[in-house]
Amino acid sequence: MQILELMANKYEMKNVMLTVFKQNNVANEFFKKKLKYTVDDISPEQGIYDEEDVSYEILSKYTKIGREWLACEREKETITSKVQEPDGRWPDAIKLIIGDFNHCTLDTQLLHYHQYVTCPTRNERTIDLAYSNVAEAYKCSPLPPLGDSDHNIISLMPKYRPILKTRKPILQQHRVLTPDGIERLQGCLECTDWTVFIDACDDFDELTDTINS
Repeated sequence: MQILELMANKYEMKNVMLTVFKQNNVANEFFKKKLKYTVDDISPEQGIYDEEDVSYEILSKYTKIGREWLACEREKETITSKVQEPDGRWPDAIKLIIGDFNHCTLDTQLLHYHQYVTCPTRNERTIDLAYSNVAEAYKCSPLPPLGDSDHNIISLMPKYRPILKTRKPILQQHRVLTPDGIERLQGCLECTDWTVFIDACDDFDELTDTINS
């Protein structure tokens, strides 16, 4: 059995399964107590089949890959349940989930979240992930590790750029009145007969358009 479990680990199988007869007490004690096998979920139960009695059980034991997978599934369930509350209370708020996910991803659990990290974060693996409910919000770039850490630093920069940075400067010219010009303009305004415009217009909007035209 040890060789079989080593082969299962090598080929990245999640568990090793076997069948044992219920009346074989020696085999049951050996597999369950010595080798730590447990009754698998697909093992037939009493009363669900036509036979009056099921004479065997299906036992299984997780491999190293299987234990990591099981831990990952539990972590994903925990994160998903934690995210549901803020999603329900503040649906329009920006939310970020950042961390070392190792073997886990949330791609199948949080379909409305988007993952930004696309570069390796530890050797050639991308295990440090960043999720958010805003699509195309950030772009990532790797930076050297901090101190003795074996994980790269990930820089997340907003993809949005202000209009001032995306457009070329526009040169505009404005005329500035000199003190003498201001006096002449004041004289023109003082001698203007404004009643001509007021009497010719029916409302204030028409008067404004007439004077500004």
